[in-house]
Amino acid sequence: MEAILHRPNRLHPGFPFTTIWNGFKGFFTVVNRALEAQRLYTRMSSLSPAQLERLGLKRDDLPQFVAKKYF
Repeated sequence: MEAILHRPNRLHPGFPFTTIWNGFKGFFTVVNRALEAQRLYTRMSSLSPAQLERLGLKRDDLPQFVAKKYF
């Protein structure tokens, strides 16, 4: 019984609030990643074809490039 009570992953007194906090944190982490992806896509789409070619990309490859990086 002693081993069960002292497990490191047991619930602690603030459990309901911790769960809510982790939900908010997860949501805003996803939102932040989506905003970073949008900024990268906007920045990359403003590059000239020559600049994209130097990076080894074509304009049609941009959505896949951003998706692979962030998702």
